[in-house]
Amino acid sequence: MGITQSNVDEFFMVRVASLTKLSDAGITTMDMSGMTPKEQLTAINEAEHMAVKKRYNTYKNQLIPLLSAAGIELKSMGKLTDKQVDFITRYFDDEIYPILTPMADDSSRPFPFISNNSLNISVLLKDEHNKNLYASVRVPTGVTDRIIKLPTEVNSFILLEDVVMAFLPKLFPGYTIKHTLVFRVIRDMDLDIAERDASDVLLAVKDQLKAREHGKVVRLEIAGSLTSKLSRRLVKKLQVAEESIYEINGPIDLTFLKKITRVN
Repeated sequence: MGITQSNVDEFFMVRVASLTKLSDAGITTMDMSGMTPKEQLTAINEAEHMAVKKRYNTYKNQLIPLLSAAGIELKSMGKLTDKQVDFITRYFDDEIYPILTPMADDSSRPFPFISNNSLNISVLLKDEHNKNLYASVRVPTGVTDRIIKLPTEVNSFILLEDVVMAFLPKLFPGYTIKHTLVFRVIRDMDLDIAERDASDVLLAVKDQLKAREHGKVVRLEIAGSLTSKLSRRLVKKLQVAEESIYEINGPIDLTFLKKITRVN
């Protein structure tokens, strides 16, 4: 499942991104598939929406029970023992809190840039005047492990985003957290290089590597309802096509499953 997830992510970053550029450019000719770029995008997303449902049904109904039967538990905060809560509290204060950077999003500041393949939490807040405020928090999966091993039990783990979500009030003192939403974007990471001489290609690659970090969003994954206020706002701010929005019924980005056997 982890390998499937990483392969799908790469497919969207490169192949789907390439089709998106062709579609945006107004290309309507058919290739060997017998479809236009737009028709291919529609067919790909229809197939992937069904595949996402199948993956997460398998994850929840088969994989998690099998892991549990083998004595391997992926816990939520509500299922932790008192000793595990104490451990996670210290772990958050010492290891996670210092590297978190909440990014406000209001009329005086632009919507924060969301980097490719990063886990983020969108937050709806209320101030003392009952005014809606918005913020984003990036889950620091590139800095610390996404899977945290819990003490007192041999094979019990918790995901980093669940820990960050539980301690969000520490990041926003004086505010009431009304709603939260974990999400991820996949961006266009394709390289458009027109080969000329070697020096031009090297320069073009350098420029493209810089530019692609800000590539168009070709997929938005939301762990929650697509009808929520935060979901609708994300879709608007990120300018995502409706067919490219995915409602995820479980942890976003299942590539963590590839790493669970290597957690110390």
